[in-house]
Amino acid sequence: MDMEGDCNKSADALHDANLSVPIPGTAVSTSEYIRATDSMSSRSSDFASTSGSESSPTNFVSSRIQRLMQMRTEYASAVEFEINASKDHWSELSPSSDDEEEAESDLEAFQRLKTRWGTAFFKDYGDEELVVGEKIAEGAQAEIFNAIWTYRDGRKWNCVVKVFKQGYRLRDLEKQWPLGMLQNRPFGRGYWTANSSWILGATLLKNGRFAFHLMKYWGDLRKLIDCRMQLNQGQSPPFTDSEVGQIMLRICIGMQELHELGIVHRDLKSSNILIWDMGFDNSGQCLDDGRIFDPLHDDFACNVADFECSIGVVGTGYWRAPEILLALKTHDIGSHLFTEKSDVYSFAMTCYEVLTGCIPFESLGRSYYDVVIEGRRPELPDHVNPLMKTLLKRCWHGDACERPTFKDIVGKLKFIYPEPKCTS
Repeated sequence: MDMEGDCNKSADALHDANLSVPIPGTAVSTSEYIRATDSMSSRSSDFASTSGSESSPTNFVSSRIQRLMQMRTEYASAVEFEINASKDHWSELSPSSDDEEEAESDLEAFQRLKTRWGTAFFKDYGDEELVVGEKIAEGAQAEIFNAIWTYRDGRKWNCVVKVFKQGYRLRDLEKQWPLGMLQNRPFGRGYWTANSSWILGATLLKNGRFAFHLMKYWGDLRKLIDCRMQLNQGQSPPFTDSEVGQIMLRICIGMQELHELGIVHRDLKSSNILIWDMGFDNSGQCLDDGRIFDPLHDDFACNVADFECSIGVVGTGYWRAPEILLALKTHDIGSHLFTEKSDVYSFAMTCYEVLTGCIPFESLGRSYYDVVIEGRRPELPDHVNPLMKTLLKRCWHGDACERPTFKDIVGKLKFIYPEPKCTS
């Protein structure tokens, strides 16, 4: 059953002929990788044997994973498959407000933003400086396209652009941007912190649509989970204990950085965590060198993403805290409900994804929120460390005041999943 999906899901194509140049990619799609490894049962069993010997015999195949395995041949392209597979965890958007103020064109709004925040971030890219290629992903509000950025010294970088769908006025999009993002731009250029995704700039494309210019990653954490769960056929959780600790710690530190800048994410989930290949220098890639990330064996790290329009979302399904679900039920939703502590609750649901490979409450359907409001939480399997279970129970506590901060969680995680000590 799908969870949240009551947003506009139509995908409109870029109409500018100049924006259809094929771009080489650094990543293999989930479906392509799975098709290439369907016959490699030895690798799947190898993964199952290394994913934690103390795990219980619980079968980790969810109804969603089974559905993905059945549907992956139904689509003409890998991108089509991945977009349709992602729709059951698309964000829900805030209702648009009627703006009685005098209309401002997108071009006028963009010029105003350049004046206020500088042309190092709000840029007019030349034809040869940013070339947009094929679509590789889609969400409720925007589409992601491959791109090649020719830097001023002539180097060409693989990157992506997040292009907002037709119908979104720049004046309205501006209201969704957290102030901490716009203020935290070293030397007036892009936004970055060590554990969140980098935003290189923003622009109006030739077809008039607004876009953020972003670093390119392999994909998101949900895609990695889905890939591993299909490969191991539900015989084990998607990650080893060591990987679990590293993933959670990176997410926590990234969220701590955002909160220190006054940014509440409002939509934390695995599909908003980006994966980068530690065997390939994403930040320095000039052209694709042919490397394909192996989601089963290669080292990776993760960065918190999709916070740049956080004020415009009301989260996703059962990742949302009970106080938010109650407000949705009573039609009394407001920005004041989205706090650092509601982000902590969403973190706990993201941890559930990491530990089990499943989506929270996926068997309940889309809107059975009463069970959460009344105190029910996902069931954690036997293999989960008891200390981790205790921490998650604090994080998804019904009383927001009882939830820890991300700074507290970082300390707990370092105790639960200590770094291995050198023996030399």
